[in-house]
Amino acid sequence: MPDPDGDHGRRSVRIAVISLIVSSVLTVVGFVVTATTSGRTTSDGGTTVGSTTTGSTTTSGTDGGTAGGEKVDATTGGTDGQTSGEPDGGTDGETSGEPDGGTEETVTAGTDAGTDAGTEADTDTDTESDDGLTPAERDLRDSLNDSQWQRDSCRHSTVPDAEAALVCTVSAQDAAGFAYAAEVAVTAYPSKDVLRSAFRKYAANLPLGNCDVQQGVQGRWTDGTSSKPVGDTACFINNTGMYDIIRTFYDRPVAFEVVGNDPVGLTNWVNALDPVFVD
Repeated sequence: MPDPDGDHGRRSVRIAVISLIVSSVLTVVGFVVTATTSGRTTSDGGTTVGSTTTGSTTTSGTDGGTAGGEKVDATTGGTDGQTSGEPDGGTDGETSGEPDGGTEETVTAGTDAGTDAGTEADTDTDTESDDGLTPAERDLRDSLNDSQWQRDSCRHSTVPDAEAALVCTVSAQDAAGFAYAAEVAVTAYPSKDVLRSAFRKYAANLPLGNCDVQQGVQGRWTDGTSSKPVGDTACFINNTGMYDIIRTFYDRPVAFEVVGNDPVGLTNWVNALDPVFVD
């Protein structure tokens, strides 16, 4: 029969060996598990390791900088000043609307000055430039008697040797009460000598006479207020077949001319004109 004590000894040895093996296996498994867990933590350490800096950066990238910005600012400073609206060297001054070095005030002042100070001057300049007249022509226009001369109708004309030349609409009634509107050319010359030279080009070959009762003559005219001559005049059929009346002034180097197809009616109308100038 087997020895009970010998069997018990052998069983104890086997149990010890098995325990040793199991313990070794468990130890190895523990190392493997520990190594695996450690590797995962290191790989995913954005949350656990360095949570203040790395985690905030991740949150900032995800949430657009609100939560992350506060955490980063608590550590490094400066960034939260821009997020919360507190001034930090000028950047937030532009964001919050507070003045920072005068940028906003300078822009506003420049705009207001350009608008307020220049509005009236610009309006006057635009009005004058739109009429197409020279300064000398504006002076001539403004000297005309606006009771009959429609100043707004005056437009630029071109006349040789003239300083200013206009064509304006004039409305008047003749002695019989006939209302008539005509375009009248009025021209200012640099001097009376230049005016006389220009007048002679039309009147040199015309005989002396009285344009109130004759045609194709030259003479003098009066404005009806006195018998004193106001200037020279010529009346004739021009090269277009129209009747032409030209009158000059002795007190200024100016002449006016009107053309029509009815010599008698045109003469009566011209004689019914009020004084041409207001001065």
